[in-house]
Amino acid sequence: MRTPRKVVGQAEALLPAVLRLGERTYACTVIGKIDDKTVVNLSRPVLIRQSDPIDIKLETDRTFRRFQLRWKQGLQLSVKPVTTWAAPN
Repeated sequence: MRTPRKVVGQAEALLPAVLRLGERTYACTVIGKIDDKTVVNLSRPVLIRQSDPIDIKLETDRTFRRFQLRWKQGLQLSVKPVTTWAAPN
């Protein structure tokens, strides 16, 4: 008996979100779910340094969550959560 496998290239959930860097906000999309290796697609190029605090709020959330940059390539970046909730702005 064969076990079901994940189809390569199978679509994952795309969650609309807002990314905040300092006073600026940018539209983005979270791929899949928020975990230790969250992948985010930006809607436009953004300069992000490794030390910049990143806040992300899903469309369904009421407050921002704080993240740390893992890597960035083009319009895609990977972040990991630092705290459950970020300071409100």
